[in-house]
Amino acid sequence: MPDASQVFADELLFSIVYNMLGSVSDTEDVLQETWLAWASRDPDQIDHPRAYLVRVAVNQGLAHQSALRRRRETYVGPWLPEPLITSADAADHAERADTLSLALLVVLETLTPHACSGRSPSGSSPPRSAATSRR
Repeated sequence: MPDASQVFADELLFSIVYNMLGSVSDTEDVLQETWLAWASRDPDQIDHPRAYLVRVAVNQGLAHQSALRRRRETYVGPWLPEPLITSADAADHAERADTLSLALLVVLETLTPHACSGRSPSGSSPPRSAATSRR
């Protein structure tokens, strides 16, 4: 019979709660609450620790989900879960994000104020400048 540390180690609880909430930080919060619920109980009174922990995690996840719904602002558009980093080295992800933000800064520095405003240097709106350039 598996004990609580084995159930937490096999990532079963993480995968269940993450699929419910879609956020790593919220999942970790729920798992911490689940561990505290487990620690407050006498393990000898629990016949099936794995089933007990799954049930507690799901109940905690549902409570957390309803609390998030009450706090969450209305978002226009489809809601997507945050991406889960699956690579063995999380430093690759951080380096890639840093490189991307640096590249975006370089692009923004090369743009002129007119390119960002949508107006041409002559001050006309984009459709008029397109018509003017065809003449």
